[in-house]
Amino acid sequence: MTDGTLRNVMAILLVIVLLFSYVIGYLSGVYGWWWTGFAIIIFFPLAHKILK
Repeated sequence: MTDGTLRNVMAILLVIVLLFSYVIGYLSGVYGWWWTGFAIIIFFPLAHKILK
């Protein structure tokens, strides 16, 4: 991949992750905050694996 393509892919992935985090935080509410942490624990290593 070229540098520009890689930057676009990373930006798109970042937007998807942020939207996913927002939706999970919205759905979990005040007492279900642990869902957001659980999702970050799962998807953070996945994003690293995709970018390698």
